[in-house]
Amino acid sequence: MMKNSLVCILALLITFATFSMHFGKRADSMINDKNNIISEKDLVYTVELHKTETTFCKRPFTSFLIESTASNFGITIGLAFILVNFFLLGLSGLLLFKLSEILGANKKYATINMVVYFLCFSNLYAFFPPVYTYDEPLQFCLIFLSLIFLYSEQKILFVITFTFSIIARESTVILIPALALFLLSKENNPLKFFSASYLKRLLLLILPFLAYVIFIIIYIN
Repeated sequence: MMKNSLVCILALLITFATFSMHFGKRADSMINDKNNIISEKDLVYTVELHKTETTFCKRPFTSFLIESTASNFGITIGLAFILVNFFLLGLSGLLLFKLSEILGANKKYATINMVVYFLCFSNLYAFFPPVYTYDEPLQFCLIFLSLIFLYSEQKILFVITFTFSIIARESTVILIPALALFLLSKENNPLKFFSASYLKRLLLLILPFLAYVIFIIIYIN
């Protein structure tokens, strides 16, 4: 229990350190536009852009969380943007730690995995140009959570969370071929591509994709 608490504290410290990078003297990010305060105008524009631009509007979850947080807590969109995204960033690291343990890593290596993940370029500079990360923290949370459910044989929860991860950001679908190979490796005979048991496992990957297609058709209409 103590070690898990230390991991949570470590994740919190790294997340806060990542956030503090936006307030350096030479920082120029979505959050701080060289003025040492929250760039409310820029963040409001970003949220509105993701609700109206064709490329982004089909990913509604992050915008919904930001606006709901702002409304429920009576805070600005800019502050809600920061709270939601950095909370999700920290949570995604903890979920990766848990996933690493499920896959057989001890706490030492699971912690290393989490730290390396936090220090990846796309996480450290998530809200600096030209990266402009928006949906990835939520996407990573849902991906890691879905994999936890998959490896734990909680099939219904996997289908739900993996579907949500695709809706959060459609690039999640690139994981499907790799997951198909993983499911094949769990067969007694990995060469039996068309065995009944393997086809049932593949259904776990097909259902989220079909659900996403149905969601897009309904949502766009």
